[in-house]
Order: sequence, then C-alpha cells, then structure tokens
Amino acid sequence: MTYTQPKRGKLRKHVIYLLGKGEKCLEQNLKTEIKATYTNLPEAVLNSAIDTLLLELDESRIVKLEANHQITLTEVGQTEYRSIIAQQELKKRKRTQKSDMKQKEQEIERKKAASRYFHEELKLQLGELARLLGKTWKQEHELVRGGSMILDLIWYGKRYEISHAFEVQHRGDWRDAIYRLHAIGKRHRHCKLFVVAYDEKEIRRIQQQLMEALDTSTKVLRASQVQDWVSILGEVPKKFRPKVISTINSIAKNKVQDPTTVLSKLPQNLHSPVLVLGIINSGTGGASVGLS
Repeated sequence: MTYTQPKRGKLRKHVIYLLGKGEKCLEQNLKTEIKATYTNLPEAVLNSAIDTLLLELDESRIVKLEANHQITLTEVGQTEYRSIIAQQELKKRKRTQKSDMKQKEQEIERKKAASRYFHEELKLQLGELARLLGKTWKQEHELVRGGSMILDLIWYGKRYEISHAFEVQHRGDWRDAIYRLHAIGKRHRHCKLFVVAYDEKEIRRIQQQLMEALDTSTKVLRASQVQDWVSILGEVPKKFRPKVISTINSIAKNKVQDPTTVLSKLPQNLHSPVLVLGIINSGTGGASVGLS
C-alpha cells in the first residue's frame, strides 16, 4: 500500500507550534505528539517526513538541532510561532463573530416568526369575534389595487357595508396603521376604526399621540380585550349576545351608576362575566365601545 506524505505546510506549522509552547523539546517527544494527530500514517513515513522537515528548519535557522536530540526555536522561529498564534486567534475571532451573527439572525428570525404568529392569531380572534356578533369579516382588505396598501381586517354590517376596520399592531410603525385606517375611514364615514396592540407601553404611546392629534375616530384596543370578549361571548347563547354587548359597553362607558339595572334583563348566570368585562374594558379610552 502506498501512503501519501503529510502536507508540508501543515506539518511545518504543527512542529513550530509545538516547539513554541516550550523553550526546548526532545525530538522523540515532538514526534510522539505529532503522531497523535497523523494516526492514519505509518510511523516510518511520518518520522521520515519530520526528520526531513527538521533538517530544513535547521538550515533555515528557524530551529536549532542540538547534539542531545533537543530542538530549540531560534528568534526567527519565535517570530513565525507568534505569527501562527496570531492567525489562530484571528480564525477564532472570525468563528466567534460568525457564530454570534448566526445567533443574532436566528433570534431576529424567531422574533419575526413570533410576531407573524401573534399577528395572524389575533386576526383570527377578531374574525371569531365578528362571527359571535353575527357579522361577516374579511382579512387582508385591499385599499389600493395591486396590494400596495392592505388593511389587516374588516367587518361588514348591514347591506354588506364596511362597519369596522382593524389594524393589528405588533412591531412596525403604528403611524402606518393609523394612516391605513384613516384611508378607509374617508371612504366609509360610518366605519369604526381600531388599532389592536399587545404592548402596554405602545398602547399608551398611541393613545397619547391620538389625543394630541385630536383624533377621536380611532380607538385603541388591547389584544387581551379581544381574547376576553371571544372567551365570554363564546359561552353566551346567540340570542343574548346583542344585549350582553350593549350592557358591557354601557358599563365600560360609565353610563350607568348601578350596573345591576342593566343586568336585570340578562339571565343570572351571565351577570358575573358581563360585570368582569365591563370593568376590564372601562378606562380604556373608549376602546371597547362600538364593537356591537
């Protein structure tokens, strides 16, 4: 069987690296350490390659071969050793940077995936809420032909007119969402406009900006409110849902001093969830009002 010689450049770096770790090294110890790396080569082939290389390095004054079989790196050899170490550090930094970049990309993609999931999940919940209220709904409503401006979700009222428009805000610029809502509001004057958001800080920021802009047509709705409405209304018989909505809105608007007066027309088992929703939805800047 014919064996190939070890790559000279690789073997040279290996020898200089091992010698650079100590001031002196016995030739036999050097060969033993190198054998641990080149396990696929016969000992005779490897020893011959090392002996040849050491003689070349000695002639180049990179190493000094002493009579007692000790090998020492010269000043020239030490310089080459430091160069090898510097190259290794550079490769290590590049691998670390590449790994960090990959982790960042994975984290960004994870957040994007989570954002897409929450976005789509909330749109489905808004659609379910429309169904519970006896309305039809549509996702991805095209405001401009060609898809350059798309609204997240709309509800239809009587005569198939657009009655409610929703923009789900989860990352991205909320001003773009407001712009799209205003665009549909100009075409459908009686359409109720809602921004639905998750983050409490963002909700307060949007509410503040709307107040400063004297925008009373756009309401901010919490994602948790939508979930609460779907959860409660899903347990309410269909014939009672309009009254439940009206009652909750009255409580949320603080129109009634004594909630029990508006609850009297509902079955006893619905009093508690209606009161809970009314209290939850109160103090939200009117966000819960107008869904019915």
